[in-house]
Amino acid sequence: MSILIFGLFFVSIMLVVLAFAKPQSTEEASARLEYMRVRAGGETPVDKKMSERSREQLAPFAERLIPESLKLTLRRRLDHAGRYEDSVSLYAVNFLVMTLGFPIGFLILNTVLFQYGMDVVMYAVPALAALGYYYPLIRLNSQIESRRRAIFRAFPDFVDLLTVCLEAGMGLDAGLNLVVRKANPSPLRDELERTLKEIRVGKTRASALKDLARRLDLKEVTSFVVAVVQAEQIGSNLAATLKVQSEIARESRWQKAQELAQKAPVKMLFPMLLLIFPNIFLIIFGPILLGFMTGKL
Repeated sequence: MSILIFGLFFVSIMLVVLAFAKPQSTEEASARLEYMRVRAGGETPVDKKMSERSREQLAPFAERLIPESLKLTLRRRLDHAGRYEDSVSLYAVNFLVMTLGFPIGFLILNTVLFQYGMDVVMYAVPALAALGYYYPLIRLNSQIESRRRAIFRAFPDFVDLLTVCLEAGMGLDAGLNLVVRKANPSPLRDELERTLKEIRVGKTRASALKDLARRLDLKEVTSFVVAVVQAEQIGSNLAATLKVQSEIARESRWQKAQELAQKAPVKMLFPMLLLIFPNIFLIIFGPILLGFMTGKL
């Protein structure tokens, strides 16, 4: 019961904070992060080297927590999240830290604050250890979904700009370079820049675009890559092909927006039932109940 009361209190505080928090635009958030990085001086090379050294020391022990069947999937999920520099062994340190950190943190809080009995501790420690083991996967999936949403939103505008460049007489590589130079910082821009670097070092354009589709794993991007590769192979008008792809991408984004709008009332139902309706009933029926209890009605 005390855990439930603490959880409800925490949720209520968070809702109040979110209700009065002023949303920031992407530019304001980026400027604030840059300002904080400059003020703090960033992470020193010594601190970064020590952090990497500690992770490398823990990596052999942490890698044993991950089964062999999961390593290939984890490598693919890291690529989808844009974390190409992170190896599976180093990322496995998160599994070790979370698996041990959640139970240890609970034991410390239990000793200082909660003081539950051994029966509660025996159930809580394995549950928190399991939660700590799966938390890095949950967080990684959340990063992947957030990145895919950002790419999905920016993709139609990218195709439009590329179509304009091709209609103006530019080639595909020159158009991609111009779009990457003029686009705002985003995951899509980073992926396109990576694709252009692969083309510069000697990889064929078709192979680089196919690798782009494999990394992003989005239906719209895959359709775009297939259309571009086929148009180059058969020699058709690439600008007309991209105009059709732009219409398809915009239609997909519009359908996704309609789908989210239809889901909004269902998502609002549970907060209303749990947080708003009880307060309304308390305000309406509370005085009547008090009147019956005191005998004034």
